Amino acid sequence: MTSIWSLVLYADRTLKRDIHDLLGNQQYLTASVLAAEVNHEIENALHALNRVAVNIRPEMMTDGNALQVSLERQPLLQDRFNAGAFVVDMNGVAIASVPSSAGRVGVSYEDRDYIRQVFSSGKPFVGRPVIGRRLNTPILGLGVPIFDSDKKVIGVLASIVNLSESNALIALHKTYLNKDERFLIVDTRNRLIVQASEENRTMELLPPEGVNVPLDRFIRGFEGTMVFTNPLNEEVLASVKSIPVAGWYAAIVLPSRIAFAPIRNLERNILLAAFLFTLIAGCLTWWVLGRQLAPLQRVAARLAMSRDVNQTELKLSYGRDDEIGQLIEAFNGLLADLANRQKLLQESTELHRVAFRTSPDAVTITRLSDGCYLDVNDGFTKLFGWTRDEVVGIPSIKLGIWHDLKDRTSFMEQLRLTGRCESFETTFIEKNGRLIPAIVSGNTIELNGELCLLAVTHDISMRKAALIEIQELSYTDTMTGLPNRKFFDRQFKLSVSDSVAKNELCALVYIDLDNFKSLNESFGHDKGDLLLKKVARRIKEVVGVDDIAMRIGGDKFLILLQHLSGEQELATTQAQSIGDKVLTVLSQPYYLSGLEHFTTCSLGITLFGNQDERASEALNRAELAMYQAKSAGRNTYRFYDRRMQLEVSARATMESNLREALRNNQFILHYQPQVDEFGQIVGLESLIRWSSPQYGMVPPADFILLAEETGLILPIGIWALEEACLQLVQWSSIPSRAHLTIAVNVSASQFNQVDFVPMVMDTIHRTGAKPHNLKLEITESVLINQAESVIEKMKLLKGIGVQFSLDDFGTGFSSLSYLKRMPLDQLKIDQSFIRDILVDRNDEAIARTVIELGKTLGFSVIAEGVETQAQRNALFALGCVLYQGYLFSRPLPIDELEGYLAAKHSP
Repeated sequence: MTSIWSLVLYADRTLKRDIHDLLGNQQYLTASVLAAEVNHEIENALHALNRVAVNIRPEMMTDGNALQVSLERQPLLQDRFNAGAFVVDMNGVAIASVPSSAGRVGVSYEDRDYIRQVFSSGKPFVGRPVIGRRLNTPILGLGVPIFDSDKKVIGVLASIVNLSESNALIALHKTYLNKDERFLIVDTRNRLIVQASEENRTMELLPPEGVNVPLDRFIRGFEGTMVFTNPLNEEVLASVKSIPVAGWYAAIVLPSRIAFAPIRNLERNILLAAFLFTLIAGCLTWWVLGRQLAPLQRVAARLAMSRDVNQTELKLSYGRDDEIGQLIEAFNGLLADLANRQKLLQESTELHRVAFRTSPDAVTITRLSDGCYLDVNDGFTKLFGWTRDEVVGIPSIKLGIWHDLKDRTSFMEQLRLTGRCESFETTFIEKNGRLIPAIVSGNTIELNGELCLLAVTHDISMRKAALIEIQELSYTDTMTGLPNRKFFDRQFKLSVSDSVAKNELCALVYIDLDNFKSLNESFGHDKGDLLLKKVARRIKEVVGVDDIAMRIGGDKFLILLQHLSGEQELATTQAQSIGDKVLTVLSQPYYLSGLEHFTTCSLGITLFGNQDERASEALNRAELAMYQAKSAGRNTYRFYDRRMQLEVSARATMESNLREALRNNQFILHYQPQVDEFGQIVGLESLIRWSSPQYGMVPPADFILLAEETGLILPIGIWALEEACLQLVQWSSIPSRAHLTIAVNVSASQFNQVDFVPMVMDTIHRTGAKPHNLKLEITESVLINQAESVIEKMKLLKGIGVQFSLDDFGTGFSSLSYLKRMPLDQLKIDQSFIRDILVDRNDEAIARTVIELGKTLGFSVIAEGVETQAQRNALFALGCVLYQGYLFSRPLPIDELEGYLAAKHSP
């Protein structure tokens, strides 16, 4: 029966749709024809007006009579437009009109949209239908522009169509329409009916936007067919087609009650037939079911009689092999399956009961309504100490097992929102008061119609202890067992807070072993590690109960002195006492695998605690003080002084400016002449100067040491070498200067670079300098640690002609065994021996020895720092014939040097 009625409804819907499509297509075709005709007529009307407007010359706009005559010669204006036409000037006032009897001349039409729009856009315009002032009937105005020779609008030619009379513009042919169809022409811009089958609807305003949704679709440009309820509250079948030239649309409308009348009787007949067929089918179905269900009713009666028998053991019998028999057999199979499921359920229940009882975690079931325990397992009794009888029926909150009731509130709130709460970390209290860190998970379950909570609590005491142990290890130096830098950062905050609260001071002692690196390199890291362990033990013996010894890396240790006096002077004395003890105990001999070893340390001490500060700040101060101790000769201590920070800041600024100087080419070379016994210039020493915008002309003594320490000496040295080579190339083409040598100072760090020899060779090759004019001045310090490597590099450069001079000879490390192997060309007597050579017999003896040694080894000897003639004469008497100093010339920039050299060689 469902199929019958589904078929009936489907047929009815399909029939309606087909009728709708058929009528809609016919209706839309009619609407399209009418819309096309109206659009065509309006376009023709505008074209006609344009043809007339083109013939209106500009001068006619000031001659009303001539313009009137011109309009009257255009019969199409009155033939096509049943209410005539007229011309307005720039002020919107009519200056000519046909027919002349219309009385329009002199009347202002500037308020009409077909006048305003033409003036503003310069294009033809179809106006809004209005009630005419003089005709007092619906009219339609059209306007086209009148242009001057510059295409400027100087007037408007307008025509009027009386919509209440027959007109050629909207001549709708009712022959296109069926008897009951109606038409409308609608102005979409103004939601206004221009013309309609019912004449009383002309000029009718349509409802505003939002009142009738289908109508709004037509206004927005929809073209097609639809069924909707019109503003007259009548359901209609409507087809719409736009009239683009005027911004209108044409609509053909047919009431739905008429459009779909032909199918109403057919629907009634189909429904009546379907009802009769349903009635017959129902009766037949009732009779058939009665016969088929009779055996089932008898089986049901047997089941009712056997209701006291165990259903899982009941088996029904039926002697026939028809559909009912098959159903009974299926039912018997269902009973057997049910019995099997009940057995599995019993086994599963027993399994869960065993799991509940034997779980090592604490498992509890509590009633949510009052929080009473319904059951607990053995894991609960072992963890919390209560027996099952002591807790069942008691609310959990009454036992007081929650250490923080806020945790219980959070747990229950999560349970209330989601029905479960997993891995909630909290702390419980067992029967004897011991705290138990645990993770509890819970789920809501239903037992006997009541909501309950099944909770599993896992003891994480051992995990917590392991985490604490791991954390402690992360704060410990594995080699010495002392606290490490991470511990210091944490402890420092606590110490500062405590000292501020108690108005006490603390001190930080920074310990750095002296010459530990040489021990590592000489005896190996195993011995170094052993020494560090022994140092750690000695430091621990020195510190007090409240003090903390730490190792922060390498050979660096810290001592955090706490609870010192709040008076700075007394606190300094207390810290000084600890410093003395550390120096004493660490300077004692160490026995490393049977070998006796001595080491000392340098200490930096700073006070803190009278204000909040970061650990790094105090550590930096202590480290600065430690470096001051090293600078003071080591094996001592220094307290931090603010002047240290100023020096460090100044040093950092100087380093930054040095780097900028290198980038901005602020270095220059000065040259100091070297002369022989006759006063002739034989060479020059290049001396670097820094022309700084901040500091002025900076001598090398003020920045070379910093350049050495920061590594900037390497790029500065390369620049100086290249500048000297370029100067040699310039002089090589001047005969009077081609023989001159230039000495370039080379530091130990430069000479010890792996690529030093290739760098020098590459510079000589790139610049084109002659190697024998280049002299490299080195000091004895280059021989320390790497004497063999230095000699090998010197031989390589000597092989291409480069000369070597040993500067400051006798002032530092001196070894005759190395001296005789070095491929030197010259020894330079240091100016410290020249200064007092006339009054100090030791200086004179040293100078004589150097001169004799040079002669013996085949080296030339030059004395630097010669400032008086008497010094020069004394040196000459000792056999020295090469001199350098202010007696002959100060170091000169290149432009002054050129003048000096020119004066020396002038006749």
